[in-house]
Amino acid sequence: MIKLYKKDHKENMTWTWICNNSDQIEQQNKVLQKTDLQKFPMLMEFKHEFDLDAISKSISEAKELYGDYGWMSSEDPNGDEKPYSGFGLTWNPNHIENIPEHQSVLGSPDRIKFSYDQYSLNDQTTKSNPNIKLKDDYSDTYGFNVRTRASKNGALGDLLNNNVKRTLIKSRVSTMSGNRIMRQDWPYHRDGSFFIGTRVNIPVDTAKPYVFDLKTLPEPVHLKKGYAYAWDTTVLHRVVSMRPCKTDRTHIVINVSPWWDWNEQEQCWQTNEFYGEMHPLEMILDGHILEGLKGNYGNTVL
Repeated sequence: MIKLYKKDHKENMTWTWICNNSDQIEQQNKVLQKTDLQKFPMLMEFKHEFDLDAISKSISEAKELYGDYGWMSSEDPNGDEKPYSGFGLTWNPNHIENIPEHQSVLGSPDRIKFSYDQYSLNDQTTKSNPNIKLKDDYSDTYGFNVRTRASKNGALGDLLNNNVKRTLIKSRVSTMSGNRIMRQDWPYHRDGSFFIGTRVNIPVDTAKPYVFDLKTLPEPVHLKKGYAYAWDTTVLHRVVSMRPCKTDRTHIVINVSPWWDWNEQEQCWQTNEFYGEMHPLEMILDGHILEGLKGNYGNTVL
């Protein structure tokens, strides 16, 4: 087991620090060489029996208690427009922008678009250093590992406490308004590698006009209630509403560290039994990321 202590982390974002002080990259390459990625559908679909009515109620309660925040960017630094809103399930109390607890995972005032891409920083920042990634800034995914108060509310809290098997990082509840997101030109974005953060997406409230558009699929698909979804998040993707819709779309975006667990008592990141042994997508299939998903290898949706 490798242990990397927070007190020794002086600079660079956490993932860079981890890679510089471990054989993470070598272990990734080893697992990639032995894993048949062709067996994974482009979009994996799993049945579940989570109580969505109770979870939806607890999300509404959490918004009443703690707020419903918009996505921040340099064009909308406070997230006032709210075509996309929600609240964080995790946050970084040391965020260098000093963003509120429940908004800190929803973009950043120095970002020009909805993306994790390093080149999405504003022009002034990118001109001075186009590769800038700082400890405790928005790109520092592992810095967002403290549970928010909203994440502990009711049935939502029960789901996260009882079913999530790895350390939560940069996770959120996301809501889109079908009366405002009827845009076919809504931009695509990509997220980090599943070795950094492994995601499972759970629809809580939705309607058929909402479709998920993944560049590797032949056509957009509707993500259904009663199912959970996973895909390669480095592939360009987006969500749009194909026509006006009165029902808001609310999903839980669960994001975990697959190979490094946070040890709260010792204040360190430590490798787990899957480090260098199992691909993160295999971990989803075998229930090591989120317990309660039905099916050994998921199903394609097309």
